[in-house]
Amino acid sequence: MNFSKLKTRLIIFVAVVIFIACVAYLFREFQWRDAFEIVLQANVLVFLIGSIISIISFWVFRTLRWSVMLNIFGYHHYSFQTLYVATAYSLGLSMVMPLQSGEILKVEMLKKSGKLSRSDGYFALAIERLIDIIIVALITMICISLSTFKGEAVSSALIVIAILLVSFLLSYLVFHFFADQFQVIKEIKSRLNVMFQNPYLMLKSVLLTVMAWSCVILGWWTTLWSVEILLNPIDVAGLTTGMTLVNVVSFIPGSVGVSEVGISVWLNYLGFDLASANAGALMLRAYGLMLLVVGVMHWFIIRCFVLPKVDD
Repeated sequence: MNFSKLKTRLIIFVAVVIFIACVAYLFREFQWRDAFEIVLQANVLVFLIGSIISIISFWVFRTLRWSVMLNIFGYHHYSFQTLYVATAYSLGLSMVMPLQSGEILKVEMLKKSGKLSRSDGYFALAIERLIDIIIVALITMICISLSTFKGEAVSSALIVIAILLVSFLLSYLVFHFFADQFQVIKEIKSRLNVMFQNPYLMLKSVLLTVMAWSCVILGWWTTLWSVEILLNPIDVAGLTTGMTLVNVVSFIPGSVGVSEVGISVWLNYLGFDLASANAGALMLRAYGLMLLVVGVMHWFIIRCFVLPKVDD
């Protein structure tokens, strides 16, 4: 058995174990009846307005960032509308795919036009994901450190810092010492050089990333507010970004079970009773489903009203 197959089976095994543990928790600890009673009393108008505005705003900022990343590599000809369609559709499907990998669709959709190199597209996407991870990890680290439960959180924040520093150090050593020996690494280094020659655009992409995640945080805040779970900005930001990291590394499509358990435990730890925490988790699952619904609606409108196709 080669290493690739072994790694794949290990990832699947870990995902299955996590899923089973979460399902067991949901059956034994989750207060379904009380949670649903709270959900049924939710302010639907607040939920719908808050979630739709935050989702569309998130997609707009992600589209602008995608445009910036493509500009770095010399692709200036795509209109905002074309990039927005590809971004909205791919992000809408991300929630049901492992590692939220639905964004690869936007690369494939643009490649069909023959105007985007697949290698450039996937490298730009990889840099986007790296920026996301760094920004989300930093927000989580800062918010947990300042949160209402400081005890264990500070050590967690220090662990995040250590992992980031070690990762960057190892990456630098690999690129510095082995770039001339491996063609793939040499190509990556040359692409990174292109990016670092555009510091203004890189800074712009970072700022757009922060703005995009601020929209998601706002969406989580209004969703929890709809069931009278009121969090201060620091706690809701920490919950949003922290659970995003957990969901991504769980390897479970849609983070089914993992998200509900994690959010419930987190809210309970912040002082909310278990029924309210469970209701908050269910509402945030509904918010996640809104991503899929709004994404599909975008695609439906495009097909029915014959808007310019992405591959034009």
